[in-house]
Amino acid sequence: MPSALVLACLCGPAFAQTVAPAQPVAATTINEVHNFKVAGGRLSDVVTEIAAQARATIETNAQGPSDKVAGVEGLYTLRGAIEQALKGTDWQVEISDAGVVRLYRTPAGSAVVEEIVVRARRTDFVESSSSMLTRTDTPLRQTPATIDTVTSEVFKSQNAISIAEAFRNLPGVVYTQAGITTQAMIGQTASGSKSYTNGLANSGLTQNAPLTDIDAIEVLKGPASILTGASIAGGVVNYVPKRATGREEQEYIIGYGTGQEWIGSLDVGGAISKEKGLFWRFAASGQNADTLPQGTGDHPRQFAVNPMFGYRGDGVKLDVTLQYYTKFSPFLPLNAYLPDSDSFAGYGDAIDEHAGNNVKSKRATFDFEKDLTSTDELTLKLRARGQYQSAKSELQAVVPVAYDLFGLGAYLTALSQYSEDKVYSQYVDLYGKFSTGKLEHQAIIAADLQDSHNFYIPTLNYGFGSAALAPIDKTSAGYDTKIRQYGFIAQDQMTLGKLHGLLGVRYTRYRSHLTDPSGAAQGATNEDIVTPTVGIVYDISPKVSAYASYTQSFEPYSTAYRTADGSTLKPNLRSQYEIGAKTGLFDDHLIVNASLYRFDTSNSLALDPNDPAFYVTSGGTKGKGGEISISGSITSSLKMLFGVQHSKSTWYDLYGAETPVLGVPNTSVNLWAIQSFKLGGERTLDVGLGGNYTSGFNAQDAIYATSYKIDREYLQINSSLGLTVGRYKINAMINNLFDRRNYLPGQSISALNYDVPRSYRVTLSAKF
Repeated sequence: MPSALVLACLCGPAFAQTVAPAQPVAATTINEVHNFKVAGGRLSDVVTEIAAQARATIETNAQGPSDKVAGVEGLYTLRGAIEQALKGTDWQVEISDAGVVRLYRTPAGSAVVEEIVVRARRTDFVESSSSMLTRTDTPLRQTPATIDTVTSEVFKSQNAISIAEAFRNLPGVVYTQAGITTQAMIGQTASGSKSYTNGLANSGLTQNAPLTDIDAIEVLKGPASILTGASIAGGVVNYVPKRATGREEQEYIIGYGTGQEWIGSLDVGGAISKEKGLFWRFAASGQNADTLPQGTGDHPRQFAVNPMFGYRGDGVKLDVTLQYYTKFSPFLPLNAYLPDSDSFAGYGDAIDEHAGNNVKSKRATFDFEKDLTSTDELTLKLRARGQYQSAKSELQAVVPVAYDLFGLGAYLTALSQYSEDKVYSQYVDLYGKFSTGKLEHQAIIAADLQDSHNFYIPTLNYGFGSAALAPIDKTSAGYDTKIRQYGFIAQDQMTLGKLHGLLGVRYTRYRSHLTDPSGAAQGATNEDIVTPTVGIVYDISPKVSAYASYTQSFEPYSTAYRTADGSTLKPNLRSQYEIGAKTGLFDDHLIVNASLYRFDTSNSLALDPNDPAFYVTSGGTKGKGGEISISGSITSSLKMLFGVQHSKSTWYDLYGAETPVLGVPNTSVNLWAIQSFKLGGERTLDVGLGGNYTSGFNAQDAIYATSYKIDREYLQINSSLGLTVGRYKINAMINNLFDRRNYLPGQSISALNYDVPRSYRVTLSAKF
């Protein structure tokens, strides 16, 4: 009986099998010549890498033939590269008129069908599958949730070098000022500086890390405690890491920009031993500037190195990644909103330009997967991931409390804080794929652990008119918080014809303990909570699906927030209902998602009206919203990301009175599009255009506790121009093309960040 490898090579969640034909490969992809550098190894891995380098990035989703084949180096078409790799084997290549690439053979004396299933992973601007919600690589059209992504191709097209610069491409994710920190808002909820790498918790000190080792950023909208246990309510930010896959490619980038900024990066890799399936990769980046684009700030700079190692053996995958980075981020210039004149005013020299945050981080991660059994009746895998991160932060900030307090001038708080944060996360599961009658199952039994230890020493100064930066204190006693969280998860992802269901439940055991500088215990939080996730997807047609879901999350409060009797507060709980539809246009090259949701929370934090030194819980928040996102390729030469989100939420105080949520715009829009023009030979011209818009927001006067609606919208238009000649590309990016003065949303009218003015960054890159 013949065995076959059918490869769907290009955009969309194509599904290749021996019987069912895959999505056709575009003719331009079949005939286009690429410069391949692929290490030899297992057949399925080599073919997957060939497809990736032919701009048809895919991911193997099953154990395939274990034949060892040669690598490929040089200029070939997709078919030519596969034929070169298969020389000397009994495999043959066939391409149908529809553009389906098929590898086949008839094993002598065998009736067993060897096959491999490969699923398209993404094109340049979009992920078409994700494992965020389901913990298995699932087409987004069969995922009952809103998941937005931005890929490394988008980073490069915008010359982006940090998380904050990448976030502007995600619908409903905006940066806002909250106290001394700037953090991402997901919908109507602050991220709390929380993020994850491959599903494992990162240190809260590293929220705006370099992009050096990140292949894509995913945001799962809505509650997701089944993934993270204790979590924020608005969504989960996950970084998809780069891997060492044996690709023998070198990329070097150097650039210059506003503020006398120099940047540089490299990304190289190859095989340690092709025969043994051992691979390596090394990425590094650096930045150094005199000032921020605003002309303020003292020498923003960052440096990162990321060694990566990979192993691909028969039925085993292992990835190990190391990271070290250091980054100094000056604070953006602050302005105050003046309600009487509906205008903005700066603080001039009252705020020291040396204020900023210096972060150093070390991180090690591993990702292991072993096939235990793979038959027609049962696929069983053992999967494990782990991460350890140690970070330190030295922060010096000046935060205005009032622009002019009683005619005495600006009232300022100078804060310094030395922090150490250590986070260890581990996840392990047993994955099984099987059928019961006509019902197909992908079941998971899993457990996870998260340990974190945070220590910090704060120092405060106050002043009118100006406030000197408080010195960093590293030697005094400080505050010490330890958190340990266990989780046990059971989940079943089911398919019955056109119907797909997701049913999951998680038990979380959460423990935290805080001690003050004297060593006295400030309280402990002990929570045992069960959270469910339920979702259903119906395939209306092969291209259109509709879904509905119900999810929950919980977020324990710090033990620093206590009631008058010394007890800790109940955790904040959020429940969300969501419905939506998804489709793929232009042969699945363009992914469209539309969703509506409604949520409510309970146990929101509020000051105790009888004693403002303590806290109580109030009625909570109710909200609703919707999102439309479009991402991918409209034509082979036009790629785009577009998203619009509108949401509204209201907080109800102790007496049931409605209070607007602070620092959150109701509407946000993002757009980025690239049009490529072939100039002949090996020359291509890329023209990019896009921007960001957010509506006005509510902010509060901290002295009088009065809220104001700031109606000034944020509007930024960005553009790029890139010229590729052979292996080289020069790319120029201009942010805020029309030099509009924009302010990031914030919670206080006295402390609003002035965002980037018109600025530029030009890079020269080379690939070998």
